[in-house]
Amino acid sequence: MVKQSVQYATKQVTSNEILTPEEKPGYIFATQQDNLQELLSIQLPAISQDLESQNLIYSSAKGQDCSGIYHKIKDAFIENNQHVLTDNLYLFPAKTKYRSSRQIAHWYYQHENFEFVNDPARHTKNIKPGSVLFFAKSGKKISTKSIEVLCDNNNNYSSNGAINHIAVVTSVKRNSEGDLLEYTMMHAHNKKRKAERSTSKKIQSKYKSLPAFGNWNQQLVGISNMCTIKN
Repeated sequence: MVKQSVQYATKQVTSNEILTPEEKPGYIFATQQDNLQELLSIQLPAISQDLESQNLIYSSAKGQDCSGIYHKIKDAFIENNQHVLTDNLYLFPAKTKYRSSRQIAHWYYQHENFEFVNDPARHTKNIKPGSVLFFAKSGKKISTKSIEVLCDNNNNYSSNGAINHIAVVTSVKRNSEGDLLEYTMMHAHNKKRKAERSTSKKIQSKYKSLPAFGNWNQQLVGISNMCTIKN
């Protein structure tokens, strides 16, 4: 079995290593998820604002494409929160090994942190700051629970895989009943537009044929949490 590189908060390890964290105060385990979600909600908009100020025009070579922007967001959050994340409680895909959106999606799937989305309106409770969203190719309608269809992982993650875009949720708006009204995501766009935030709703515009909660005409097909809890 080929070893796969996995990046902890500040340490590069391989998937067959066994790490035994030192005993930690009980409150870390009792409140870690709530505290983490609060940190994501506060810091991701600030991280996004900083990236927007850099005018990062789309470029794969410079790591300024959609997956590159994901890694920039993820790495900035790790750097800002080493006091929380260095307890080896969380896993992250390493940029050097998991570069494309399909590779990243497959990494999350392998770590049991990937939710297939065929009807986005039924998955809105899981869209929150820190959610990593995966989208299909423009104009394509996908209905599958096959990671191979989405990632083409048995063919070197080729562009035949349905996933074609990745973004990170930075904020959400909900009504008093908790229903999702819209979410804001940070992502790369195209060679004429810098990386910046955009919003998505159930009905995106007067063009009602657009997929609900999609990236314009790109259908939402998968959701992961940016921070993967170590089992």
